Amino acid sequence: MASDVVTIPQEQGVETHGIERVSPETRTHVRIIDNFTMWLSANLVISTIGLGALAVPIFGLGFWDSVAVIIIFNVLGVLPV
Repeated sequence: MASDVVTIPQEQGVETHGIERVSPETRTHVRIIDNFTMWLSANLVISTIGLGALAVPIFGLGFWDSVAVIIIFNVLGVLPV
């Protein structure tokens, strides 16, 4: 039973190191796009989309304009990282 707790997450790609430092040789996510996707998923939440949807009644933008604003500002939220 205890071995299943360790082996199943490793097979699925779940982080099993804990808080120990990962050596540079064993790091797998070293590209900038990996950080971009992580922060994009953290910033792309329903509240951001809801606030962006307020562009239609408040600022008088059209639907596609407000969709573009939502996407642009979500991407801008990722850039400082």
